[in-house]
Order: sequence, then C-alpha cells, then structure tokens
Amino acid sequence: MSDDLAARSAFAADGPLHALLRRLTERAARAEPLPAPTGLTTGSAELPFLSVLTRTQGRRPETLRELMLCLAAQTCEDFEVLILAHDLPADRSGAVDAAIAEQPERLRSRVRRVDVTGGGRSRPLNIGLVEARGRYVVAVDDDDLVLAHWVAEFRQLAQSQPGRVLRAVVAEQDVAETPGVAPGHAAVSATRTPYPDHFDLLAHLVSNLTPNLGLAFPRECFTELGIRYDEALHVFEDWDVLLECAALCGVASTPEVTAVYRRWVDAGSSLLEAGEESWRAAERDVAARIDSRELLLPPGAFSALRWYKAEQLEYAAEHGRMSAARDYAEAELARVEALLAASEQRYVDVVRDFEESASWKLTAPVRRLSDKARRLRGQT
Repeated sequence: MSDDLAARSAFAADGPLHALLRRLTERAARAEPLPAPTGLTTGSAELPFLSVLTRTQGRRPETLRELMLCLAAQTCEDFEVLILAHDLPADRSGAVDAAIAEQPERLRSRVRRVDVTGGGRSRPLNIGLVEARGRYVVAVDDDDLVLAHWVAEFRQLAQSQPGRVLRAVVAEQDVAETPGVAPGHAAVSATRTPYPDHFDLLAHLVSNLTPNLGLAFPRECFTELGIRYDEALHVFEDWDVLLECAALCGVASTPEVTAVYRRWVDAGSSLLEAGEESWRAAERDVAARIDSRELLLPPGAFSALRWYKAEQLEYAAEHGRMSAARDYAEAELARVEALLAASEQRYVDVVRDFEESASWKLTAPVRRLSDKARRLRGQT
C-alpha cells in the first residue's frame, strides 16, 4: 500500500475505525471493571438469562407491588430482580421490604435488595450493573408494568439473534395522582402505542423512541466495552446508552407489545421535576456527545440516509424556488406601488395646477352663486 493510501486508510492512526477502537479501549480501561458474578462464570448454566434492575425511592410502594405482581406472573422465570433502593429513608424502607416479602417463594428467592447512596438517577443503574449476574440487563422503574410474556419475548429474541440489543414495543399510559386517595393510587388513561413497531437507529438519533423497559442489553456492553450510564446526566441517561450500544451491537426487534410505561402528568415525573428547559439542555448535551464520536450504522442506513439527503436537497431546491418567486413578487409589488405613487402625485399636481390657474380663480364668484342657488332651490 502506498503512503498516500495508508494515510487515507480507515485503519490509519487518524482513521475513523482506529479512532473508534481507541476510544472503546480507553473508555473500557477508565471504567471500573465489572466483577464476574459471584461463584459463577459467564458460561455457567446457572447464570440467569435476564437481570431486572428496578430503581426505587419508596415513594409509591403500591406501584412497586404491582410491578412485583407482574414479575411473579412471567411465563419465563429465567431472570433475577435487583431492587435498587436509592437513598431510601427509614420510613419507606419497611414498605419496600414488605413488597418483596409478600411475593411467592419462587420469585422472592430471585429478588435482591441493593442499597444505593448518593449520586443522581444513573447511580443505581451503574451499581446494578456491578451486581447483575444475568447475560442480559434491563432497567424497569418501580411505577411501570410488564406483561406476562415480557421476559419470554426477550429470551426468544436473544436465541434468534444473540449478542444484539433486544427491543420490544412499549405501550404508554398517562397517570395522575387522585386527590384524597392514598399515595400511590392514581387515575390512569387508556393505554396507547406511540412508539414504532421496529427499531430504527436513524429515527432514534432524533429522539428516544423506546422507553428503557423495552430494551435488554447484553452484559458485554458493560463488561467488555466499558459503557456506563453517565451520572452527569439527570435525564436522557437511557437514550445515551441506547444509542451507543445499538450502534456497536445492533438491535433485534419484535413488534410485540410487552410492557406499559407510565407517564406521570401531575407530579413525580422527571420532566416536571427537572423542568422542560433542563430537559432540552440535556438533549442537546447527548446529541453533542454522539456528534463528537464515530458512529457505526446498521444495514439499510445508507439507503435511508440517501433518501433523507435527497429530501433535504429537494426541500432546499424548492425553498430556493419559493424564495426566488417571493423576491420577484416583492419586486413587482414595489414596482406597482411606485407606479401608483407616481400616478397619485401626478393627480395631485394636476389638481393643484388647475386650482392655481387664472381661469379657476376668475370663475370663483360664479361657482359661489351657483352653490347658493342650489341651496335655495333645496329649501323651496
């Protein structure tokens, strides 16, 4: 290979693939290593398929009980549950323990409570990654719901397309606290399905179209690639992780609806607590992070990008044509307005000249007599 070709190679020291590998290696070295599951190896048959990471602050023990009931009803029981109790005050600790203790033994034996102190929303998830033993990891908040085939769908995807991020469709429901009703009980809307049936990485670059409970990540994303939830982000930490894992591992997707994301519309939601402007700032931050690094694209992205670019170019051309037509119309309007102004000025000049003429002044007495005669005739 010539020096010129080597300099332009993707694998050159400043090439995109080399930069990508260097970034992954450096980040994996900086990240705190995730220990192997206690007493087990990654090839052990005893490893659960899925680790369910559930953040809770004990604010809504009733919704945590509902989630635990959903997990007890799973048709596939090849999973463990980590209840990540984040800065849990003493007066809420008992309710969380009670929600675990009242589960049937076959679920209770697979549930662990892990206490987490300090940090923001991402801290419990990172601690959960250290504690997780599953081959895949999924995050579910304590106020969401999962359907009975939730784990089974993830496992079927993993068997057909191992090593990929697993993605299922999530329904959505508005929830509002009901005045005068015990905390945790709420009025709920009908469920809807606003998220797409299949995963599209390019669409996800625009906004997050998959709530975290619809995504199961291979544990290798965190053990081998060093990916972590960014604790500097107070929102969009899940979107940041999804974009990087999806680009590196690909996504296996199913159109099955397997869970319900609850959107709190009056209190307790991260949007309301953080404020819309804070959300927009975090969104711009994540976009800047993605924009600053190399991005692998899945099959089909080339055609999609060509279509998007063609649409952009056509829009730009149409905008140019419309701008030219607008400029022409504005010029024509200015020309007509100038003609009207000139005509009006000529009319004013003609009237002025006529009124200042000698004949107009000499006939003024006649016009006054004529006007007086008309008024007299009108009175008779």
